This record gives sequence, structure tokens and C-alpha cells, in this order.
Amino acid sequence: QLFYIVPNPTAAFVTNQSQQCLDSNQVIYTNTSYSRLGSLTYKWNFGDGVMDSTLNPDHRFINHGNFYTQLIAESSFGCKDTFQSQIFIYPMPTANFTLRDTSLCQLGNNFEVENNSTIDSTDLFFYWNWGDDETNQTKEPNHTYVSHGSYAIQLLVKSEHGCSDSIEHNVEVNPMPVANFDINDPDQCVNNQHFRFKNTSSIVYGDLTNVNWEIESNTYNNPDSINYFFVADGTYAVSLFITSDKNCKDTLDKQVFIYPKPKIEISVNDSVQCLRGNNVEYVAKSKDNLGLTTFHWIYQDTLISTKTTYEYSYLTPGIKPISLIVTSVDNCADTSNTTIRIKPMPDPTFQELEEFYCIYDGIHRLDYCQPI
Repeated sequence: QLFYIVPNPTAAFVTNQSQQCLDSNQVIYTNTSYSRLGSLTYKWNFGDGVMDSTLNPDHRFINHGNFYTQLIAESSFGCKDTFQSQIFIYPMPTANFTLRDTSLCQLGNNFEVENNSTIDSTDLFFYWNWGDDETNQTKEPNHTYVSHGSYAIQLLVKSEHGCSDSIEHNVEVNPMPVANFDINDPDQCVNNQHFRFKNTSSIVYGDLTNVNWEIESNTYNNPDSINYFFVADGTYAVSLFITSDKNCKDTLDKQVFIYPKPKIEISVNDSVQCLRGNNVEYVAKSKDNLGLTTFHWIYQDTLISTKTTYEYSYLTPGIKPISLIVTSVDNCADTSNTTIRIKPMPDPTFQELEEFYCIYDGIHRLDYCQPI
């Protein structure tokens, strides 16, 4: 009796990639089994409860882990061979983060993140993209934007095996309002002032919802302009506070100078004089330490002198009013008025006596005259 010893087949396969990330895994098996005699059939066991019998299957794992894929090659003579290889399916990270604020004003903005990314078993690596060409690789960084605008913050997380996930959140950096105002004249005299403050504040986009002024502890809400009168001379701060519709704020302070009024009086050598020989001396007397630059003596609406003193002899009797207008180094003016009296001279003339006078007793006129 003859016996024929049939050779065993050789089971073998290769894969496209034996280490893959869970989310995109697709293992493609290339069957390299062979037999020197007879045909072969195949039984695949992927190690996750899934079987197959095709020549070159591909398989997607639905869970991460280490899996042994087994191939049994059986010849048409019932001879078998087994081959197995390990497949590594790595877990996927889950990227996640929250923001303390999603909208901040440009000035002093600082976005704080809380990183809630997870993975089952391995370490994670973090890659932040702030949307302004700046990046970071720490777990929970903070970020400040230089310019206003809308930005997308992206977090990319990777495992040590290169498996990755990403998430993105949008933030808004709101523009700052720019406080500004015009003053018609920042330097004015206390006795001749008309201050007008006009709001010229601006913002790149958005609205200015609040405009508040503060002058001498007085507050004025939302006026576009203010007319103001300062009671006393000195230096004062005028403050403007503005707020945008995103609650972004700016403040501007400007100073105004209120110059004091010079104090002048007219000194007269004698305010009552007789017409004959009168000589009135007027002298400007300053009552403060302010420097005076101009002196205008006014008589009957006419400028009669620009000196500190004025001397005059009047030609007619009567009340003589005179005014002095002075100007300080700060161009502030004061006026002083005074009057003097020029008395008329008595008339010394008399009527000569007649040689004879008629007697008249006040009742009866006598018809004769007699010497007195």
C-alpha cells in the first residue's frame, strides 16, 4: 500500500500598518500564504470577535487596544498552517478647553484657558494656536492680544503615538474708545471767561454709550459739550470719562488756567480843587503783585495817556470823571473810575454907587430925591 505525504501549506500575511490610531484605523491585510500542492482556503480572526474568509480582507477596529490577528490557511488536502501578528490600535485623545472670558477690551486683555483634554492611557502634548501668529505648547497658557479683532483659538492635542484631536473657540478683542475733547481757549481771565468743552472722542467700531464729565467735583452725564464758568482763579482739571457699548473705557484729563484779575485803584493828589491853579495828579496804584503791562487813561471816551501817572489842569469847573484800564502780563484787565471836582472861582466885580438915589419905602414912591 502506497502513502503520499502531502506538504503543509505556509500561512503568512503582511499589513499596511500594524500601529494605527483608533479614529482613522483601516488595517489592510495582504495574504502571502502558499501551498506547493492543492488550493487554499482561509479563516481570519482579527482578535476583536470579527472573522473573515476572504483572500485579502481589510478591517476597522472599533476599540483601541492590542489585537492578535490570526490566519489559518487550509489546503484542499485538509492540511493547515496558522500565522498571527499583533496589531496596535492606539486610543484617541479628546481635545477640550473652556475660556474664562470670550470677549475682552483691548486694553489689559488676558484670555485664560482651562484645558480639559483627556485620553485613556498615554501622555498628551498640547499645541495652541491663538489666531494671531502666536503659538504655545504648555498645558494651560494665558494669552494677550496686541490688536482688536476676532480670533479663533485652536487647541491641538497629540498622544505619544501621534494620535490627535483638535477644538476651536472664538474670542473677541474689543477696540478701545479714545477719549478726547477740545477747549476753545485753555487760558482765560477770571473776569472775562467763556469756557467751552466739546467732546471729540472716537472708537474704531461700536458705539460710545456713556460720556461723563467731571469739573470741580461736579459731574455731568452724556452732554456732547459743556459751557462752564469758574468762580475763582487757579488751575483746574477737566476730566472726560467715556464708555463703549462693550464696556471698554478711556479717560482724559486736561488742565485749564484761570488767570486772576488785576486790582487797580486811582490815587489823586486832591479830589477837590479850585479852578484857578488846579493841577490834578492821577497815579495808578496796584493792589496786588501782578505785573501790569498797559495803562489806558480815558476821559470823555478818549484815550488821553498810556503812562502809569497822568497830570492835568482843567480849564473849566465841574465834576470830572476819569477811568483807568490796566492789563496784566496774562492779558487780564481791570478798570478803576474816579471823579474830582473843580470849583468855580468867585466873581469879585461890583456896581459903582450913584450920586443920588430916590427914597422908596417899599410902599410909597416919593416924588423927590435927596442925597443919601
